[in-house]
Amino acid sequence: MQAIRKLVLLPFLAFATAHAAADQAAGSDAGATKSAVGAVPVVVPPAPPQLAPLSPDFQAAMSNSQLATYRYTQLTEQAVALKKLCDTGFGPADICPKPGAALAAGPTAGASVELPTVTEITGARTGLTAVLALPDGRHIVVRPGTQLPDGRRVAGISEDDVRIGRTGGDDLILSFAGAEAK
Repeated sequence: MQAIRKLVLLPFLAFATAHAAADQAAGSDAGATKSAVGAVPVVVPPAPPQLAPLSPDFQAAMSNSQLATYRYTQLTEQAVALKKLCDTGFGPADICPKPGAALAAGPTAGASVELPTVTEITGARTGLTAVLALPDGRHIVVRPGTQLPDGRRVAGISEDDVRIGRTGGDDLILSFAGAEAK
């Protein structure tokens, strides 16, 4: 059995050895061809000259310019946000124009005080709440005792109207159509 193995392995080893020798011979010929061709010269571009350092005045001017740009960007974003608030009626009353301010600019505009309008009354008999539309366009939810932006307080809420307390006088009744003095 050992003899059979040797007979089978012998031709295989001879074949592998012959191919290895042929590969080595081809490799040495290829190396000779490569060295005969020669190396390709590599052109390296010259290094750029170093820039002079920036002067402190120029650095300060650049810094101020960048800071001013940042500030203007922030102010622009704030103005856009404020405009959106004013357009939706939730902006501050002292900054946002009132929805009919151009029409009310007459001789009697300063003499009369615009009153809120009732837009909604909800809840049970003892826990009623109302939504008031202020003259500047904002809407607020009120309960009895809530202080309005003009300083007056809500005296009471019924199913049909909202009463606002006046100092030294009768309550002012706000209804869905507007206000009536009582």
